[in-house]
Amino acid sequence: MPHAKGMHPGAVWKKCDFQVHSPRDTQWEGTRFPGGSPELEQAREAWADSLVAACIARGIEAVAITDHHDFCFVPYVQRAIMRASTATPKLWLFPGVEVTCNDAVQCLVLFDSDTDPGLWERLFGGHLLAIAKTDCELEALPQTILCGRDIPAFFAGLVDDAILSARVIALPHASDEGAHKSMMRQGFHVRFRDLGCDGVYTDKQFQKLEKKIVERIHGKVQEWGRRRRGIIATSDSRRADFQSLGTNECWIRLGEPTVEAIRQALLADEARIAYAEPALPAQRVLELHIKSTLCGNNFELLINDGFTAIIGGRGSGKSAVLEYLRFGLGRSTADVSSDSTEYQRQRELITATLASGWVSLLLERNGVLEKWTRTGATPDAITISTAGSTPEVITVLAAQQRFRSRAFSQKQLSSLVSSAEDAAEQITGIAAAEEIDQRQELEAEITRAKRDISTCFDRVVDLWSAQMEHQLALSSVKDLERRLEANRKKLEDSGLSEASQKILDSAPAHNSALDLMAEAKASLDTGHGVR
Repeated sequence: MPHAKGMHPGAVWKKCDFQVHSPRDTQWEGTRFPGGSPELEQAREAWADSLVAACIARGIEAVAITDHHDFCFVPYVQRAIMRASTATPKLWLFPGVEVTCNDAVQCLVLFDSDTDPGLWERLFGGHLLAIAKTDCELEALPQTILCGRDIPAFFAGLVDDAILSARVIALPHASDEGAHKSMMRQGFHVRFRDLGCDGVYTDKQFQKLEKKIVERIHGKVQEWGRRRRGIIATSDSRRADFQSLGTNECWIRLGEPTVEAIRQALLADEARIAYAEPALPAQRVLELHIKSTLCGNNFELLINDGFTAIIGGRGSGKSAVLEYLRFGLGRSTADVSSDSTEYQRQRELITATLASGWVSLLLERNGVLEKWTRTGATPDAITISTAGSTPEVITVLAAQQRFRSRAFSQKQLSSLVSSAEDAAEQITGIAAAEEIDQRQELEAEITRAKRDISTCFDRVVDLWSAQMEHQLALSSVKDLERRLEANRKKLEDSGLSEASQKILDSAPAHNSALDLMAEAKASLDTGHGVR
């Protein structure tokens, strides 16, 4: 696929499902769609749109249509992908077929994404000896029959086909013993050992494969061969509601929509195939942009999430690009080295070529995209821009603390582990930079939690004190009520009449009247009475 110079993403993780069927499949569950008339063709196009939408909704970025000995629905899905929204990355489609060999072993045959349909047809006659191409207007394929070759002969024929060999990859079915059309069954060990394949596929979750089957595939059982082969998990999706689509997770590092990219992943499956979503660095550099007298007005470099290597001959500019990158992060030679002579050339590069230029970096920090820009005219400050926020200007020191990274010259790398002490300091410093940031964030959260807990505890203590005072007050009131009742009873027992009790009960009112009379007399005595 074409990319601007420097902007090829390299091999990146893509969620894949390389065994998806169309409504033509003999075991399809749901509505079928015959072809021919404009109305019928439109129904097929709509189904393809629904498949593409389901793939996008489930995060699938590479898919293969693999009906039994049939390519009919591949063009419909290709057109649906072209119609899909450009707001999401384009889905990669690998044309393919499911093949059942004479020895009852099934395999998938996948083609490059951009393969001309004429090459698909080459399978018929030359390799699928017993299979005739089926009329594409039929709503369903005929009952599956054997292809005319056993699996060793079928694979050998593909390898010997000079036209097809570079554009196809064949993957035999490998599942638990007793599984339908699996090659991993008793008596097939020699056939599997000698088969010229780089990997296999399974239509179940990798984690549920029997351990002994995985060991056979990975070359750990001598009678099955010592060659390690990668395993690709697929869904065998064949329902109208796409219930199983992408459920048997398989993530593959792919750089191009080609079978060679799949083959390279199989050859390094421990690093390039995963069965759960891979974890990417929480903080990383995504892009580097430079304007300088050395690189021109807009040098661009896309940086892979796993590894980016800059390769070139002496004097081709490798060190210059790295020094510009260091400058953008606030870690140029001038920023971090106190030696005034050893790295003079790198210092001169920045001052001489960035006088009216700049270095701009696109970073991802914990899911937030930031654009860092540092100019040659004002090298003491770095401007950080994020979508929807006012640009922030920070110092170089603050930039070093915000995005932790390490930079080494070639000389430093050659002496990186010159002593055990250096190794401990340097290597752990490289490996633990992100962990240090995470630890600091956790420590800050712990400090905040302690403060919140302390505040809440103080409030709890205040509540306990108030509750205690309230209980004491209630106790005093009850005690006073008991004593009043006891005195009342004593008075009654001593012969207090009901009339006398009423007088005593009205004592508060009499006392209030006496108080008012005293106040009135005092006012008259001072001359302030009312005439």
